[in-house]
Amino acid sequence: PHVYADTAAEAAYGLGYAQAEDRLEDIYKAVRLATGTMAEAFGKEHAQLDYIMRLVRNAEVCQEYWETAPQEMRDIGDSFMRGVQAYAAEHPEKVPEFACDLYGWQCGAIGRTMILQWPLGNLMDELARRNNAPDYGSNGWAVAPSRSAEGCAILLTDPHLTWEGLAVFYEARVHCAAYEVCGFFLIGSPLPALGHTGHVAWA
Repeated sequence: PHVYADTAAEAAYGLGYAQAEDRLEDIYKAVRLATGTMAEAFGKEHAQLDYIMRLVRNAEVCQEYWETAPQEMRDIGDSFMRGVQAYAAEHPEKVPEFACDLYGWQCGAIGRTMILQWPLGNLMDELARRNNAPDYGSNGWAVAPSRSAEGCAILLTDPHLTWEGLAVFYEARVHCAAYEVCGFFLIGSPLPALGHTGHVAWA
């Protein structure tokens, strides 16, 4: 989707609504994953990851941070979740049985979960490795303007991720007075993990 708004908070609201329209169940799953409550909804096979999220106090750390986070950040996260809630209220038949309460701080908890899963996943893979097969990883390329046919900088990102859970990103473009950004968002997050504005790109 393309989301147009006057302010960053209003844009986040629109993005939350759009994400909910496309991926409502995944938003609730992302929140449950981030708060260590997957097992109560989906069974004991999720208990180990729930344990890890609680061990690192993921929910508590993000709730505590939210109390002192910059007001603009709180406005964006809170507005995003209000957008999700607005869609859910208008379409109660789409709300899954495992739905939970939504709060702005959970956006940060989802991002922190994604960051924590990479090293934890690598460690678990190393422990389970039974042969000498090389590990794989994401990659990216940066091309200087002097080396491109169009005379412009090029940044390419190639994240090597699975086709499930938080790794299934959401593509969107947001247009507002504060910024215009195009990229790929974590489900349940109003800010792009990979993307670009008119002035900067990140991978």
